[in-house]
Amino acid sequence: MDYSKWDHIGASSDSDDDSEESGDERESSPAGGRRQPPAAVGAPLDTTAAARPSPPAAAQASASAVLSRVTRVERLAEEVLAERRQMVELDARRQHAREAMASLRRVERQGAAAAAATKHWVCLGDTFVRRPHGKTRTMVEKDQERLEGEIAALHRSVQQKTSELCEIDPSISGGSDVHRSFSSLHGLSLDQVAEVLPETAR
Repeated sequence: MDYSKWDHIGASSDSDDDSEESGDERESSPAGGRRQPPAAVGAPLDTTAAARPSPPAAAQASASAVLSRVTRVERLAEEVLAERRQMVELDARRQHAREAMASLRRVERQGAAAAAATKHWVCLGDTFVRRPHGKTRTMVEKDQERLEGEIAALHRSVQQKTSELCEIDPSISGGSDVHRSFSSLHGLSLDQVAEVLPETAR
């Protein structure tokens, strides 16, 4: 019997299987002819590409400078308003001291004996105390001096802080720099007036 035809059939079937396998490989292989290894299960994803780029250092510095400027302006404005309210309160107390001093002077115009014999009611905190005329006058004078010093110190502080506000925001002063002169402006004392104008001091 001739078995040569069976050998031909087996060879052809083997070649068909090989061709099918090679076709499957071509279908599953990506461009380039090489198969990529499967991704590992549970491997971390690469998120560097999705991460947002950080803003440049110049922008961060500019934002920080603006925030610092706004904070400084708000703090100075609050301090100026608070000091001005304090000046109003101290000025009211100074006016009361002036009225008390005027009352004491009216007693003194009646004569030294009448003033020495007179006692005045004085409010010390929550308590009223009756004190002699001389001690009352001394206390009122010291109170006046203290109030004058506190008001003057607050006035200088308000001038300096207002000038600093104008430096930070020139729109407050309309672009003028006249505030620089007023921030360092002080009145003359009696001794200085006497040195400049001796005839006027006399």
